[in-house]
Amino acid sequence: MRKAPLPRLESALQSAGVSSSIRHELALKLYRNHATLDDITLLECKAMDSGADNPVGLFVSWIRGGDWKRIVEDIRSKAQQDREERERSGKGTSSSIRFVERSNPYGWSDPERMRGLDHADPGQWNSFRQCYNGQLERRADGSYDCRYYGSARPEVMGDAPGPTAEWDQSAVTQAKQFSEGASPLRAVPHPPSPTDNEPDPLEGIFGEE
Repeated sequence: MRKAPLPRLESALQSAGVSSSIRHELALKLYRNHATLDDITLLECKAMDSGADNPVGLFVSWIRGGDWKRIVEDIRSKAQQDREERERSGKGTSSSIRFVERSNPYGWSDPERMRGLDHADPGQWNSFRQCYNGQLERRADGSYDCRYYGSARPEVMGDAPGPTAEWDQSAVTQAKQFSEGASPLRAVPHPPSPTDNEPDPLEGIFGEE
């Protein structure tokens, strides 16, 4: 993952509640150590979940003391171990287009069993969504995310190279209609051009060989 620009790091620290008097100092320390915005999010969540009386102060102390990098690595390592364990225990879970919905984009028959495999590591395989995560980007609501919220099922994607960043209910509805025997024309997201069935204007000009 590429390190975040210095202004973006300062903005992330501001969102985390860090005082303006020390924000630039900490952002510079993070920037020189190739920190990413995802690193800051992980640290902030870790501090908030710690039960500390002053989670922002704990967050700041990790950055100032240089412990933040080891903490982030530990978090990622633990998350990877948990994902691998869940994948091992989740093998054989079935799925279907009829189960696809916004909260279950791939259509797992037992989504709660698989939901723990969802994660926000940019560029990494997401077993819950059955596609690779993209790169961290700003979404319409102002948040940063790398996950694809559209369905990765081939019935929904059609000829598209991958799922969409946002949920597309119309594409899912069409795919379900088609799978239930509806007219193919209504089920195809991109109907063929009207010119596809027109006769070839050159046909017959040169005669048959």
